[in-house]
This record gives sequence, C-alpha cells and structure tokens, in this order.
Amino acid sequence: MEWVDEMGYQKALIKAKNKQAEFINGLLSRAQEEFDRGETYNALFHFGMAMHPIMDAYSPAHRWQVYGLSGQIGYDIAMAYVHYEIENRAPTSSETAGMRGEIRDRLRCVVSQKFYDVATSKSAFFSAS
Repeated sequence: MEWVDEMGYQKALIKAKNKQAEFINGLLSRAQEEFDRGETYNALFHFGMAMHPIMDAYSPAHRWQVYGLSGQIGYDIAMAYVHYEIENRAPTSSETAGMRGEIRDRLRCVVSQKFYDVATSKSAFFSAS
C-alpha cells in the first residue's frame, strides 16, 4: 500500500506490473542458463518460481488489487479468510487452459525442444512410474 499512498493507484499498478515482469523474466533467464549448463533440477525449480505469479494471476483472489495490513487484527484475519475462501476451489477449465498455455509458452523458451516435447507429451505422465 506504500506505493499507492506515494504515487496513486494507477502509477503504483504500473510499477507493480513492471516489477512482476522483472521478477518473472529474471527467473526465466536464470532457468535457461541453468538448463544450458545441464543443471536441470535448478532450472526447473527457478522456472516453477517464475510460473507462480503467472498462475496466481488466473485466480480471482489475485487480480491486481491493493493489499495491506490495516493493523486491526480482527479485520486482517477476516480479510485473510476471505482470500482463502476465494482461492479454496479447483480452477475452472478456462483458468486451467490459460495456465497450461502460459506454462508451455514459457517452458519452450527455457528448455531444449527435445525436453519440451517429452515434458508436454501425454505419455510423459504415464511413463514416469
């Protein structure tokens, strides 16, 4: 809420979106470098970290909103519970499709084509056991 107080909602929103993009792009670059060095575990770990805010964006509880603690413990707990309730459901088929597309688009930029093809094939889910 500090940015909103300092610069107003619209400028704070732009700044927050830019910071999120920097965070995501930095982690994706790191993941790509790690994959190129053969550090697959680290690459996928940092890829997953980059995907977290992208996936969160598909949740109604994570739209671009102003969040902040009020200092009133009862109110803050109630708002945390409301957030939990909004998120406490399975994603819709539309949300799932959107997340899947975002993940695949970015994975393609991080790993080799061969790795991507294996990771995104239906048989990959059944041959792992």
